[in-house]
Amino acid sequence: MERKRVSDKIVVASGIWVLVLALALKAFYSYMGYFGGLNTSDCIKGKYFFVDKHFKKLSDGDYFVIRFKGSRLYPKGTLFVKIVGCTPGQRLYTTMTKNGPAYYCNNRFLGYACSKKEFKSCPAHINYNMIIPKGYYYALGTSWKAYDSRYWGLASIKEVVGKAKKVF
Repeated sequence: MERKRVSDKIVVASGIWVLVLALALKAFYSYMGYFGGLNTSDCIKGKYFFVDKHFKKLSDGDYFVIRFKGSRLYPKGTLFVKIVGCTPGQRLYTTMTKNGPAYYCNNRFLGYACSKKEFKSCPAHINYNMIIPKGYYYALGTSWKAYDSRYWGLASIKEVVGKAKKVF
């Protein structure tokens, strides 16, 4: 009988610890999301990220997750990790070079658009000459093949899921 009581106490204590752990994880994930294993291309350096869903501000160079608005290449709602390349109030422009369209933010080089000569399935690029409006960001990948604001336009703050921190 004594052995049964000890066994019951262990079961109850284990159940309480599992419940406490589950509640702690739920609280953590409601504040910080986990985004991992979905970034399988080389358009962003990193594969696993924690996502702060309650971020206050995005700055140049921050990683962020957006819920994509959709295109012929990716369905609406696809999650992308990108880098903030240009923020509200900064000047974004495109110039034509011998290497193709080159993108700049406040005279800082962001990258080139792909060329149909080099990459047959290269999507049409967007030319910019503007000041980034409030509530929008230029979303940047780290590869010339990245599908980013060069091809689908600026990312709205309404599409931002959160600020991402690279785990590895």
